[in-house]
Amino acid sequence: MQKTADVIKTISICQQLQSMKMTPKEFMECFITSADPDIAYQRQFWATDTGVDSTIALVTKIRNRLVTNPTSCAKWQDFIEEETIKILVKATSTRGSGTGNYQDLPLLYGILMGVLTSGKDATNVDNDPTSTPASKLPANPFEAQLLDCEGTAYIPAPCIANHWAHHLAATMVNDYLHKLGLTSCLQTALDALQTLTEQGQKDLKQVMSLEQASDLGPFICINNLDMKEKVHMASVGHQTSMLHGTWGYVQLPNKSLLDSLDASQLNLKTYLDAIKDVPNISIDPQQFMPTQEASNHYYHVWTSQIAHAMSTCVSLPADKRGAISTEPPVIEQVSCNVPPIYMLKLMDESDNSAKGIGQVLEALQTQTGLSPEDFSRCLQPMDGDLGTIQNFNLLCDLRHPSAFPQHGLNNIVFQLGGSHTTWNIAQAILTAHIGDPPNANDLGMWQLLEALGIPHKKVIQKKDFTLMLQHRNWSIWQLSVIACVTLDNLLGTLPTDKWNDTIIKCYERFCLPQARAKAAKEKTPKLHNLLTRLQEFSTVIEANNATKAGDVGRLMNVWKIWCVMSQGLKGLTHYSAYLPRMVIPLNELSPKDLSKLLQHNLLISPSRRPSHSMPKGNFLDTQNYWLKHFYNQGGAGTEIQCLKKLVSVNIILVDMGKQRIHQNRKVTLTLQWLQIFSQMANGKDILDSIGTKQASNQVKINNSFKEDVEEVNESNGEEEEEDGEDTDEEL
Repeated sequence: MQKTADVIKTISICQQLQSMKMTPKEFMECFITSADPDIAYQRQFWATDTGVDSTIALVTKIRNRLVTNPTSCAKWQDFIEEETIKILVKATSTRGSGTGNYQDLPLLYGILMGVLTSGKDATNVDNDPTSTPASKLPANPFEAQLLDCEGTAYIPAPCIANHWAHHLAATMVNDYLHKLGLTSCLQTALDALQTLTEQGQKDLKQVMSLEQASDLGPFICINNLDMKEKVHMASVGHQTSMLHGTWGYVQLPNKSLLDSLDASQLNLKTYLDAIKDVPNISIDPQQFMPTQEASNHYYHVWTSQIAHAMSTCVSLPADKRGAISTEPPVIEQVSCNVPPIYMLKLMDESDNSAKGIGQVLEALQTQTGLSPEDFSRCLQPMDGDLGTIQNFNLLCDLRHPSAFPQHGLNNIVFQLGGSHTTWNIAQAILTAHIGDPPNANDLGMWQLLEALGIPHKKVIQKKDFTLMLQHRNWSIWQLSVIACVTLDNLLGTLPTDKWNDTIIKCYERFCLPQARAKAAKEKTPKLHNLLTRLQEFSTVIEANNATKAGDVGRLMNVWKIWCVMSQGLKGLTHYSAYLPRMVIPLNELSPKDLSKLLQHNLLISPSRRPSHSMPKGNFLDTQNYWLKHFYNQGGAGTEIQCLKKLVSVNIILVDMGKQRIHQNRKVTLTLQWLQIFSQMANGKDILDSIGTKQASNQVKINNSFKEDVEEVNESNGEEEEEDGEDTDEEL
């Protein structure tokens, strides 16, 4: 047999290797693994697009050689198994993302489909949308969504020729994955939700039972929920409708907090004794005035906010240990350990009227498993928005007086939600300082926003509180503070003493009451309006920072200030009455331990991380989002009854076992923002440093805190004079 040229060359190379006492395997190992540049240059195309196909062909020929012997074939199979496991383990390390493992593990899918189709290419599937489905699609889109969440997909069949083969393959794959626990069938998912719902309702009745809480009930947070059930093909008895319902959750008090309190003060009798004289109490403005301790603390609030603006945009101290802190001292901090939370079942009743809130309370009492008498026996703290509390008080007025405790509702203590309070007051302050856009010389907030390219017409939106607070109040406040700081020789890293001195000088020049009083006497109101804006915006920023830090002591100090400011701010007619009605009992009338418990009830830290607290109503809004997400993603025909019966009680399970991706929505001031704002501030002379007359026709903004205190003092003085006249006549 005549030898080919390649065979002759190969024999010659082998003889050369033998003369150099090197086997072909040793040569190949050195050729593939050596890092020598000359050798690496010879194999440079092995792993590239140019040479990878020939490399794979070489590996295939090695495989064909190994499988000829049973021993080597077993070794080869073990090797392939180990490599497959390594690839799959590496691929599954990305679990937790929203794409799902059906996209992350194409190798596993290809292996399973290849085995089940006897080696046919699994990707060779005709995805013609007109093809007949391999299995019957569910009639209820909500059930289809459940299957989709579990990783089960409906595989469309290919052309008729391969219909039965692919139908059998899809069925076998689904059964195989189901046995492995990677998927679940429809009935399993529905049965699991039903079982979880029944268990959740049992747990709720257990924690609400008088055996667990005979004097103090768990905290209940409720909010209204509106959803539209749209019907595409309307018919008799099958029309588009709106659900005006109510939803919420029950939270147990923190055990460590309860252990530190006097249990004898945490009952209904103590609370009723504390508030029995409320109708006869005259409001003293001193009850809302900052104490000396609170005033000293607010000095640290001012300096910390200025220090934060300095460190973010201007400069940093050389030694942070001796620098003014960017966080004020802690007063009363809430624990970040979250007690168990039990979701309520979505109720058809709405809290938008006195009749509605009565139906909501009746539905709550039914879900707790208590009789009306038992439900009214213990002190029951509840959280709600302003509208809910107004309707509840109206219902109490309609039922007063009542000979039956369950009708009087005296055991229920409603508290304003922290999120709604901050939203509405921040919006009112923002509206008061927006200015007069038609007046080009006006230096209201609209001028500052327009300088940053933000349309002033879109800033007052309640739908996006984070946007309004972070992007408007915080950004404008920071830029205004930077404009007040003389930037000469302050950029970069400063000595700590100089850095502290700059902050203190800025505070004394622009933040003290004397500075605002002096600016009020100027001919032009530019500086006065700016300083008033700094003062009122600082309360909103402090409320937001205190909420995140979980410091209810700092939050109460701000709410006392807002009690006074709300008397003069437009749009806060109801808050001007309800906020003091909440603050005075919490700080002046209630026993110390009961007041502490109710104050700690305002905030919650769902992520169990320090400095990541939020109002309880905000947490409920997050659950509302997920409930509406399930409803909207269910497709046309989704019934609200499914949400009520199966999803609403179990919605908190969405957070179980998932990878947490924390988003940072803080606004970062860019250099371009600083430059544009500085140009506007210098051009308009917002500090009135050179005495320009550009804003001589600008409207002066009232200092709501100062003027409202004066009005309350005057009204109290008139009442005292009238009381004095009556006393003189009687004498």
